[in-house]
Amino acid sequence: MKKHIVLKSSVLSVLTGMSLLVSAVNADQVDVQILGVNDFHGAIDQTSTAYMPDGKISGAGTAAQLDAYMDKAQADFAQTNPNGTSFRVQAGDMVGASPANSGLLQDEPTVQIFNEMNVEYGTLGNHEFDEGLAEYNRIMTGTAPAPDSTINQITKDYSHVPSNQTIVIANVVDKKTGDTPYNWKPYAIKSIPVNNTSVKVGIIGVVTTEIPDLVLKQNYEQYDFLDEAETIAKYAKEIC
Repeated sequence: MKKHIVLKSSVLSVLTGMSLLVSAVNADQVDVQILGVNDFHGAIDQTSTAYMPDGKISGAGTAAQLDAYMDKAQADFAQTNPNGTSFRVQAGDMVGASPANSGLLQDEPTVQIFNEMNVEYGTLGNHEFDEGLAEYNRIMTGTAPAPDSTINQITKDYSHVPSNQTIVIANVVDKKTGDTPYNWKPYAIKSIPVNNTSVKVGIIGVVTTEIPDLVLKQNYEQYDFLDEAETIAKYAKEIC
C-alpha cells in the first residue's frame, strides 16, 4: 500500500520565512496542521481594521484574540483529525516597530506572550535586526541587560524570561566564520509519534536577502545573506 503524509497549513498566516518538509512513515495518513504567525510587531493589545477577501473586519488584533483563533483552529482540527497533530510557529517580525507597551520594554513582554501561546519554532524577519542580533538574542535568552547599557532602567528591572522557541535561520552566516549567528541552527526537526513509529517534520528558517535595504548597516554588516531558494534546497537535501 502506498503511504503518504497530509500536511495541512493554517490559513491564519502565510509562512514566508519558513519551509516545511515532511518525511514518509509507515502509516496510511498523518495529518499535521501548522498554525503560523508573522509580522506580529509586539502588538499585544492593539486593534485595527482588517480588510479581508470577504469583507472588512473591525476590531481585529490583540494577542488574546490571536491565541483564541489558534486555539479554535487547533480544536476544530482535532475534531476532524483525532489522530492528527497541530503545532505553532512564527515566521519573523515578532518584535520591532512595536507599540510602547512592548517596545519600551525591548519587546520582552511579547516574548513572554508567545511562550503563553505555545509557539514552538521561530525565525528572523528584518525587524529582528532593528537593534542588532545581539539584542534580539538577549531578549530571547531572557538575559538581563548589562548594567552599563543604555537600555532604560525599567527594562533592566523587568522580569527577564527566556523564549521557549527554537530559532532556525539557514541563510544568515557570519562573514568571518561562515556560521549561523548565536548557535542557531539552519533547521529543526519535529518528531510526531504515529502508531509505533514517528513522522519527522523539517522546519527551515530563512529571511529576505533584502536586509541591507531595510536595516541600518551597523546591525547587519557582519553577516552574509544567502539566496533563499538555494539555501532551502540545500538543507532540504540534507534533511531528506
